[in-house]
Amino acid sequence: MVRNILGAALLFATVACQQARTPVLADGGYLLPGPHAAQAFGVSAVDRLPEVLPEAVPNRVVDAATDAALERGKRPQCNRYFPADNRFIVVFSAFCGSDFGKETDSRLLMAFHVDGRALGEISWMPSTGTAELHPYMRFRGG
Repeated sequence: MVRNILGAALLFATVACQQARTPVLADGGYLLPGPHAAQAFGVSAVDRLPEVLPEAVPNRVVDAATDAALERGKRPQCNRYFPADNRFIVVFSAFCGSDFGKETDSRLLMAFHVDGRALGEISWMPSTGTAELHPYMRFRGG
């Protein structure tokens, strides 16, 4: 009896852990960091980083990115997340939904460690073939 209970508990913990690691990908979104972001954040310039939904991002990172967005006059619900090793690169936007407005040509990017610590911040300019954000705009409600 004890063995079955322990076995069930171990199985539950294993499944929960695997589910927690499964990224919730946004539909085809990606970031090609380019040389500027690579140098600032210690990531590869040429790796396409898949976009994940906020549900797949540690709460500490989402909380820190929310605070950073508000401090910089951006909308937290527009934050986009791209995992890279033990960090997340976050793209901040001022518009993302029915109240869509003109976004500047450059974007604010920040990197956060998985524990929520800010690792750096840059003004980032996309460039076809070397530094890309796809799709360039993500439409979300709110």
